[in-house]
Amino acid sequence: MKMEVHPDTTEPGIAAKWQRLMDKARTSLARRSLEVSLQHSTAALHMCETHHQLKDRKYLVLGNIGWISRLNGKYPQAIATLEEALALADALPGPPTRERIQIWGELGIIYHLSDRFDDAQRIFSEQYEVAKGTGLYGATCRAIGNLGKANYQRALGLWNTNSNKDPTVTQQVRDLLDLAIEQLKERVQRSRSIFDYEDRFSGHGATTRARKAAAWETGGYSRLSLCSTLLASVDPENREAHLEQAEKYATSAVRDTGIILNSSRTLALFFLGRVFYLRGKKDLAMQYFNPHISGDWYWSPSRCTPAITFSKEHSSEHRGYLRELVEIGADLDAVDEQGYNALDYTVFNSDEESQGIIIGGLRKNGASEALTQERLSTARLRKEYREIFQEKLRPLLQPGGNDTVKKIRRVYAETIASDPQKAGMFDKLKYIRYTDFEQFGRLPRSSDGLVREFELGENGEDKNGVDCLIFFSYRWINADRSLNTPDDAEHTQYQRMVSAAEGYMRENEEVDREKLCIWMDFACVDQDDPSKGVSALPIIVTQCNATISLIDDQYYQRAWCCVEAMMIMALRYSRKDIHNWYEQVPLASTEFYSGGEAKQWTLKDGNHQYIQMEDKELTFESDRPNVMFLSRQSNLLRPV
Repeated sequence: MKMEVHPDTTEPGIAAKWQRLMDKARTSLARRSLEVSLQHSTAALHMCETHHQLKDRKYLVLGNIGWISRLNGKYPQAIATLEEALALADALPGPPTRERIQIWGELGIIYHLSDRFDDAQRIFSEQYEVAKGTGLYGATCRAIGNLGKANYQRALGLWNTNSNKDPTVTQQVRDLLDLAIEQLKERVQRSRSIFDYEDRFSGHGATTRARKAAAWETGGYSRLSLCSTLLASVDPENREAHLEQAEKYATSAVRDTGIILNSSRTLALFFLGRVFYLRGKKDLAMQYFNPHISGDWYWSPSRCTPAITFSKEHSSEHRGYLRELVEIGADLDAVDEQGYNALDYTVFNSDEESQGIIIGGLRKNGASEALTQERLSTARLRKEYREIFQEKLRPLLQPGGNDTVKKIRRVYAETIASDPQKAGMFDKLKYIRYTDFEQFGRLPRSSDGLVREFELGENGEDKNGVDCLIFFSYRWINADRSLNTPDDAEHTQYQRMVSAAEGYMRENEEVDREKLCIWMDFACVDQDDPSKGVSALPIIVTQCNATISLIDDQYYQRAWCCVEAMMIMALRYSRKDIHNWYEQVPLASTEFYSGGEAKQWTLKDGNHQYIQMEDKELTFESDRPNVMFLSRQSNLLRPV
């Protein structure tokens, strides 16, 4: 849905820029690229808060962010955001807008996922009547489908509590199912009408509205299959007939999923597989529960399995499906296009019950206790990364202001000080004064006593007066790890760092030598207990004024070097005034250092290039999942 562009009265181009951000946010959201959508939505929200002529559009952005929070399983945060959006929308003159009605529906969906079925049914009923009364065909279609889904869930809840099979309760269940089926059939009919209308304009491919209509139709058929499977339990005498009807509905749901880019496709696959399983066709069912393994042509380019889908948005219904997947032995190790697996999502949305189901499934599938705990620790680390990158640092990288690096240092220090969970995973910002480094004569180790910690003062700056901070990105050139140093016998890397720092000060004459500090891993990461320091390494890059990469013929072959380079490339993408990046290269550009005699070096601006992480070298292969994760996160630091 494209937002209406209002007349711009103050700053030319602001409204158009805001519109582009929202279009990108909506497109990414439709494709379930939630992190990218949040990136653009945050930028659009910043514009609403800094440009007076955009203040009336803030509710539109909040509606988007609330939707993203819901899809990430963060329901309390989503409810608060959507309620704020509704309050802002209601304060505007005129009848309810299409977007206001959609936000209303989003709130109803969260109530549904939170098992507040009566509240969800009430909101969906009101949404349906308002949308229908204002002639909003798409909103009406979505509302009636949500209403049918809520009534199915109410029927299921009644049936699950009807252990004595009370005839009165059974009749109530059937009445609710009849109502749900009627509403879901209306959803299918309305969806098909929209699709057929839009199909006339498809030309070289389905329009966005046609894709939405196809997703709504698929969702309607999927829920109809659920109604029929429940009827198979309520009416056991006609069980096979009901399951046959469920299979027809589920097959119709899958039929048109080729143009759908969101989770509706994955859900359709699951519901069809579920019907096959209930009819005793286990091998066939497994092809739909594990489409990434079966290679089925329905396999979505989003690479989101049913287990991942039900882990993203937690509810009692979805936990039930997860238990079914665990019981049948579905694969729980698959990752989606964002690099996350089912366990990652249950940890990210703090749903401990779903987390327990997934962990139990991993053990059932043969994972050892040690491996299970390692996966859980990795998932928790990724959650903290996402929160620091996206919620803490990302908002600070918006245009405006020359003290961004100092703000990032302050916010990071405050976060570590106030959040024990993050403090247990990430190291504080540490550094070495350049004058101490220069006098030391070699690369210092963390135990050599040169390292200081960033201490937050009353003015938000370091108590010890650190001003300019250089991050050195380099590879270990000493292949003999028993020598316990990354440098060779000639102290080549140390000499290169001194040369680079001197060159940096020549190019930046305002830098005070006495306040210049450096960060390098051998000193600033505790070599006897490196986990917290290694985890914090990419975050440290954002807190440094400059990154200097010591380039040689193997630098861009090393995975950790590439992660650091990708991080600074993203930061430099459009805010060159915040973070500097230099590559130190041989004075003769064709000559590369390869571990032999000393060379003369010079600094040049960093060379932006495409880095393919999959083939990069690691000393410890177990680091690869985290390296791949961080390479994806680095892209989210790009200003938009």
